[in-house]
Amino acid sequence: MHCASIRCSTRQSIRTPRLWARRAKDYLIIDKHFGGTAHFSPVEGGIFLDLKRIYAGDSVHRPYQNLFHETAHMLDQLLGGAMPYSYQQMFGTSIRNEGRRLLEQEKASIRNQRVSRLDEIQSYFNKHGRWKKTDLVWMKDNGLLKDLYANSVEGYGPDANMRWHIEQLKNSIEISDDEAMRNIAKHIRAESKPTDRNVDDILQAALGDDYPRSVGHGDGYFSSFQHVCGEPWAEIMDAQLANPKAYELIEQYFPKSVTIFNTMVKEVLA
Repeated sequence: MHCASIRCSTRQSIRTPRLWARRAKDYLIIDKHFGGTAHFSPVEGGIFLDLKRIYAGDSVHRPYQNLFHETAHMLDQLLGGAMPYSYQQMFGTSIRNEGRRLLEQEKASIRNQRVSRLDEIQSYFNKHGRWKKTDLVWMKDNGLLKDLYANSVEGYGPDANMRWHIEQLKNSIEISDDEAMRNIAKHIRAESKPTDRNVDDILQAALGDDYPRSVGHGDGYFSSFQHVCGEPWAEIMDAQLANPKAYELIEQYFPKSVTIFNTMVKEVLA
């Protein structure tokens, strides 16, 4: 494969294609008609995949992308020797920290939206002297309505207790990790095609198996810190080489980790 065939995001220099091409002669495909899941085996020292299927692409991979992914894993091993080159504390810790920061930002965003809605509900009551049934239903649906009102939303006239309840809610709204993760996944689905969601795999590495990914690995895979480093390495590399849209999403959600990755590539080439 010629380096000229490698596509790279305009935001990224030619360093990653250069690094990939430098070791191209060393990438060993042990089975090019493999019927299972494509993978690099460190034990056997090579790659198992179905080249015909990879060239065509599938529902979650663009054409050729999975070839770059598995060769990225092999390159990682070739560069590191006994341990993969990506297995660095700074890189894996950055992945986890950025994931946690993203989760907390999403929780704060949901919380602020709910406080704003409660302000609107309170303002409507102050102006009209009554509650709107739709507002009470929204509160019930979002778990903000006390049991006292849960089955009596028809009674939506003036109520001092409800006014007090709303004021208390503004100061005590708690957003769960699960809800925030569902929202993050929803944002990603809204702005990407299934073929462009490398970031989902990285989010699973960062946030754990409860993250509702559309692509990723089986539960327990990221209990190994080596995998927390190795999968993002391969996801970033294959996105830079073969999927600009996927790379843009990774850069959007994990900017510091992408910077570390680019620095690691630069250091190898130095």
